[in-house]
Amino acid sequence: SVDQLHAIGETEAEREEIHVSLLEAFDGWLASEGMRFANARVHILDLAQVHALERRGYRYIETTLTNCLDVRKERFSLPEGYVIRAPKEGETALLVGMTKDAFVTHRFYADPGFPRKKVDEMYERWVESSLTSPAWTTIVLDKDGDAKGFFIYKIEDLRKHIGLRITKWRMGVLGGDDRAQGHGIPLFQGAMDYVRAESDIVDSGLSLRNTKSFNLHTKLGFRGLAFSSTYHKWL
Repeated sequence: SVDQLHAIGETEAEREEIHVSLLEAFDGWLASEGMRFANARVHILDLAQVHALERRGYRYIETTLTNCLDVRKERFSLPEGYVIRAPKEGETALLVGMTKDAFVTHRFYADPGFPRKKVDEMYERWVESSLTSPAWTTIVLDKDGDAKGFFIYKIEDLRKHIGLRITKWRMGVLGGDDRAQGHGIPLFQGAMDYVRAESDIVDSGLSLRNTKSFNLHTKLGFRGLAFSSTYHKWL
């Protein structure tokens, strides 16, 4: 994964050539190490990076929106009948099953180089590992005793650096039979109310291919911060 490309030049064309040289060297390293796949995420406003990736054979996959909500200024409450709770013992299989077809707009499904079955398994393992990881917290949306969905998140205490505690969403999922049934807003409302006592900002990211998620974030007042595009390359 290319986490950062940075070049200094007087013109965009000059910066593009620097990026091309960097990527050429990187591609050489990939080949020497026997790598099969590489990906890069760059800000869409930096056309020097975008054009350099295109010239080196990297293929556009998706655009991601990073957005946030200041929960110090907003108040959310769950509609009647809903509760937010911790996962119950023996509930892992149920929550893992909710990932089926939940992420079909994401980049691993958009790239035909990844076998669909393997991608399904990857998301299942992400949920399984998150449920047992001390680094992540899972909360479940329950309505009248039935689990409808869940959120996985962690809180970063950055008060000594920027004076804020930030909740980072890892994933939010509704069960297959519970999608488009009006549970999405309660899931978000409940999750944000749940973390409000321990955080100041909720930080979220979504693929613009997922219009339902985009509209839900917008309806709840999330503010766009940045757009980035993801590129894949198979060697």
